[in-house]
Order: sequence, then structure tokens, then C-alpha cells
Amino acid sequence: MTATGSPAILLTASGALPNGVTFANNGNGTGTLSGAPASGTGGTYSIQFTASVGMGQNAVQNFTLTVLQAPTITSAASTTFTVGALGSFTVGITGFPAPTLSETGPLPSGVTFNAATHALSGTPATGTSGTYNLVFTVSNGVGSNAVQNFLLTVKLPTVATVTLNPASVPGGAANSIGTVTLNAPAVGTAAQRTVTLSSNNTAAATVPATVTVAAGATSANFTVTSQTVPAVSTANISATLNGGTQSAVLTVTPRAGVASLTLNSTTVLGGAANAVATVTLNAPAAGTAAQRAVTLSSSATSAASVPASVTVAAGATTATFTVTSHAVSDVINAVITATLNGSATATLTVNPLFVTRVTLNPDSVPGGAANSIGTVTLNAPAVGTAAQRTVALSSDTAAATVPASVTVAAGSTTATFTVTSHPVSAVTYAVITATTLNGLTANSTLAVNPLVVTSVTLNPTTVPGGAANSIGTVTLNAPAVGTAAQRTVTLSSSSNTAAATVPATVTVAAGATSANFTVTSQTVAAVSTANISATLNGGTQSAVLTVTP
Repeated sequence: MTATGSPAILLTASGALPNGVTFANNGNGTGTLSGAPASGTGGTYSIQFTASVGMGQNAVQNFTLTVLQAPTITSAASTTFTVGALGSFTVGITGFPAPTLSETGPLPSGVTFNAATHALSGTPATGTSGTYNLVFTVSNGVGSNAVQNFLLTVKLPTVATVTLNPASVPGGAANSIGTVTLNAPAVGTAAQRTVTLSSNNTAAATVPATVTVAAGATSANFTVTSQTVPAVSTANISATLNGGTQSAVLTVTPRAGVASLTLNSTTVLGGAANAVATVTLNAPAAGTAAQRAVTLSSSATSAASVPASVTVAAGATTATFTVTSHAVSDVINAVITATLNGSATATLTVNPLFVTRVTLNPDSVPGGAANSIGTVTLNAPAVGTAAQRTVALSSDTAAATVPASVTVAAGSTTATFTVTSHPVSAVTYAVITATTLNGLTANSTLAVNPLVVTSVTLNPTTVPGGAANSIGTVTLNAPAVGTAAQRTVTLSSSSNTAAATVPATVTVAAGATSANFTVTSQTVAAVSTANISATLNGGTQSAVLTVTP
């Protein structure tokens, strides 16, 4: 580039230059655009040159640089299509000006070449498998044409994927369905559509030797048969067709086994209530009924019994059974065990019947004159044999006696008995105790009261001394019982025997509550009084008699 002017001219260039090309101001009114354009920089470049001398208007020139580039092919020299599947391959080319692409050589039926899009595409027809030698030529008038020998390989369909459903099975109890999927619809003879199958661990899972994909189909199913395994195992299931292999992993677990055992109630009253047990497996039950049967046992069959086994329904993970309790004389812990390819336990506590309380009605009686009715109450309806329902009775004093035992009727929670009182000379407290077979007790206390005089009456209460007497009456707190001595009341005229005298005693007839006696008056010189007293078992009552002259 050359420019004229004075003073010295400065030349500059603006705009993108291709890699490898530079512009230099020579300082003498000339500038040089030089260099070797790098590969791939073919094209046109818009450049603006500016000449300036520091005064006046700058000189500007728009300049076009054209870089020619010989044609090249940048894509791979081979590709693979599959019979029956749409394939596509684009040939990559470079060069400037834009080169043209042409193809020579036979193409398989169903495949075409588009020179405008540079695309080799289409669905190879049946019977076109094989190799095809093609030649691609690129030209743009710059340098030599680019030529590429290209190999198109058309293969028969092969395996694209292998899937397993389910991917995990209990060994020997359930199988998996394998599905082999091709990368194109199956074509050719049956042999050309037959997929070879294999398992790398036949101890865990086996497959048929082959599976044939129907003509025109893209997939086929086969059964993967699981085997009984002692521990979790894996089997690699592989499928091969026309040189292509795919695989999937099947996990084989030990056959469904007992995972847990639960009880809806962990404590029951022996013979009165049962428990419902639920056994849970670690996987859905499969196989024959015998393979799904859980063996059951109890460590204490006298307290809790179970059926010999329970069968889990196919496909289910749980089953229930009844744990039948029995009457016991003491607390028993029965361990229930369920076994199937493993075991689990649960403990049932079986409680005995026991007396929760003893009540007495009434809780206080006059000894020998009245009895009390005792009631024993159990913690639940009575069950078991008569012996198991029998409550032992006892009293800690002879003042009140009870029968040796009382039997609670089956299904009942209570029973009554008589507490027989006996004469006493002082208040006595009798502890009545009820005891079940397991030694558990309950008690209540009965107060046994002695016979005592409740009143003394005189009729009349005033008499002329020596001329008339009074009739005294002693009244007891209850009908008299016991021996004559136990029914004999001591009498006294303690304050004045000179005015009135009484017999030493009076005996109340058995069953009676009172007795009369004579108070004999004496001649007195002046009005006098006498205190007439009656005493029995330490209890004294009195009345005053007035004696006149």
C-alpha cells in the first residue's frame, strides 16, 4: 500500500486479519500486508486502511482481502449402518471458495447421498448387509481436489439393551423376565434373528440357550430362572446377536424368611384371653405351600400354645395366628418362635388369676350373735379347673372362723363365704385372708364385739322402803350367746345396800337380749337413793332407785 502527502504519512489498518497475516507501516508512505494464512482461514476479510499526516482530512480506503483455501475432508473415513434402522452420516469438508462434494461407488438399497447437505442417510433394506467402498471428492478450483476412500458397513440388527423385571428375586421362589431389545427390527432367517443367552452364575440364575426375535420385531422375552442361594448372589445375564453383546445384573436373595414376629398384646390372663401374633417375611412369599409354611413353637405350652405352623399366602409378606393362653398358677413368660429361612421370637407374659380384694358385710359384728358375709373378687373371670378357681381362706383369730376355701364359678369374678363370729370378752379384730394358687393374697378386717349391757331400767324408780320392790331390767347389745357364764350379768347396789339390795347376778337366756331381776327395798328413816349397776364383759350401765320412808 502506498500513500502520498507531507509531512510524513502514517498508515494504519483496522479490521480482522486471518491468522498468519499482518500489516506493517513502513514509515515512508508505504505499508505492507504480508504473511502465510493459517490452515482453515480461507474466506474474505474487510479491512480499512487510513493515511494521516496530522492535518487536513485523513485518507481512507476500504480493502477486501481474499484468502483461497484448497478443499479438504475433515470427517472419519468409515461409518456403520444397521439393516432396518435409519442411519445418517455427514461428511465434513472445508475450503474457500465453498467446495463441492461428490460421491461415487455403489450404495445399499435404502441409502442415499445428498451432495447439498453432505449427508449419507437412509434405512438399509433387508439383504443389504455387507461393506460398501465409496469415494468422496471435494473440489473448489484451488489446488488439488481432496479425495477420500470411504467404507460404509451395513450390519444386521444386534442387541441394544437387556432388561430384567424384577432385577431382584428370592432364589428358587420367584423368577425374572428378561427382555432383549435390538437396535432395529429383526430381519433375516430365524438363525439370523436368534439371540444367544448366558448367565455367568448358573448356581444363582439360569437362562435358555437362545431366544429368537420375531421377524420385524425389536424385542423378545425370556425367563431367568432363579436358584436357591444361601446368601445374596448376582448373575450377569448376557445376550449376543451378530457380534453385539449387552448384559444386565440379576440379584438373587435367599428365599423369603421370617423378619419379625409381633403380638397384639404381650400380656394376657391365662385361660381368659388370647393373643394374636403376626409373622412378617423379608420378601413376598413364593413357591409351594410347603415353601411358604412358617414353623411355630412355644417355650411354655402349658401357659401358651400355638399351631404347628402358619402358611403365608403367595405374594403376601404377613400371616397371623392365635396364641392360646391357659390357666396358670404363677406368672409365666412364654417365648413364641416363628421359623422359615430364619427365625424371630416374641414373648407373651401369661398372668394367673388372683384376688384383687376381700370385702366383709358387715365389717363389725357382735361375737357369736351375728355373722359377716365375705366376698372375694378376682382380677378376671375365673377359668381353668375347679382347683385353679379355688381361693384358700383363713382367719388369724378364733373370734371369727371361715371355711378352708371358696370356689369361684367358671366365668364369674366373685364368690361369697360366711365369716362365723364367736363370743368374745373384748373387742377382737379378725384379719380374713384370701389366697389364690399362686400365693397372691388380699385381706379385710372384721371387728368382733363382745356382749355388753346397753341399759339398766327400774320399774318403778321410787318405792317405799320395805313396803315395795322395783323390777330391774338389763338389756344387751345383741342376743345372748355362749355358755351361761358368758351370758351372766353381775349386779350391784354399789352406793347404798341399806336402802336396796340386788342379787349378785342375773343370767340372760340364750337368744334373749334382756333379763329381769328384783331390787329389794329396805326400811329407811329418810329418803335414800341406791345406784343399781349391771356389768358384762367390762361394760357397765346403771340406774338410780329412790327409796322413801
